[in-house]
Amino acid sequence: MNFIALAILLLLAIFAFFLFRLKKQFQRPELYYSALSFFPKELMGRARWAWLIPLLIGGATALLALAFLDPHTFKPIDQNQKHPFWNDPKEGRILFLAVDRSGSMTEPVYSGRGKSTENKLSLVKNALVEFVNKRPEDLLGLVGFARKADILVPPTLDHAAIIDAIKKINSVQGTDEDGTAIGYAIYKTAHIIANLKEESEKLGDKAPYQVNVAGIVLLTDGLQDPNILDKDNPTRSIELNEAANYAKAKDIKLYVINVEPRLNTEQYLPNLREMERIAKLTGGHFYMIEKPADINELMETINELEPSAIHDPLDPSKLPTLFEKISYAFPLLLLGLLLYFIAIVLRTTWFRTLP
Repeated sequence: MNFIALAILLLLAIFAFFLFRLKKQFQRPELYYSALSFFPKELMGRARWAWLIPLLIGGATALLALAFLDPHTFKPIDQNQKHPFWNDPKEGRILFLAVDRSGSMTEPVYSGRGKSTENKLSLVKNALVEFVNKRPEDLLGLVGFARKADILVPPTLDHAAIIDAIKKINSVQGTDEDGTAIGYAIYKTAHIIANLKEESEKLGDKAPYQVNVAGIVLLTDGLQDPNILDKDNPTRSIELNEAANYAKAKDIKLYVINVEPRLNTEQYLPNLREMERIAKLTGGHFYMIEKPADINELMETINELEPSAIHDPLDPSKLPTLFEKISYAFPLLLLGLLLYFIAIVLRTTWFRTLP
């Protein structure tokens, strides 16, 4: 509802009420029919149009009532144009994309028929770019991890920034920065999401974005393997189960994709089962690719499990980034106020001397 318009309407109603009270202070004249011959013909001609005043007032009232019903329509927004800030979604999912940057990610992708010319990191980056493009309503963040976990892009609706950062991800250099601290990546990312959710809840309706569902999509080619230099660091060497329990406590789902098919052997089965167990613990899933093309199918599966739009896609009013609302309320309001103004002017000027 337009509260400015409502305030104007209330002031106008108060003004009309005082005019009515003022009018009641004067005694209504009474004349015999035969006495009308004393009035000028001009005045009698105006009397024949006296019905115009209630018609204007009635029409104005109807238009104002219609305006407050907010009649509107929608038109598709050109997706090639940059949307204004007010078109951004105000609620939805927050997803953090966690990408393994360990040295092994630069190795060629392994398939059943041998190695691919594309390395694992490039494969992951291409799949993530496609994934981001399919999630227009989500608040997305990006984490790169190896020995430690770095926030590359904090949660944002600027998906162009996310894509740009994904394309710039490189593997770490040197053994002192290498490692596969999956537990630490999960814990740190979940901690950031939890803080954001708590702040959003504190702000209530004033929060710029309401987080309803949260998740972490983690892509790696390895198993939990913190850098040996962090063996005495309880945070960086945090175990998978402890990190997953923290994520579960904060209602954050975990989706893990391993892009190294050669790990799918009896030797690593206990490790893979542990990764599957922690993902299911949070309500998420664990996936293992068998060939490079599998990653796009698995990312699409996650996309379907966590649909981007939490709104009903059949309701354009709840897809502000796809449709622009065209409201007729303000023109109707102006027209109604104009009719009121004309009625008041006529009643106090041309029809002023009428009984």
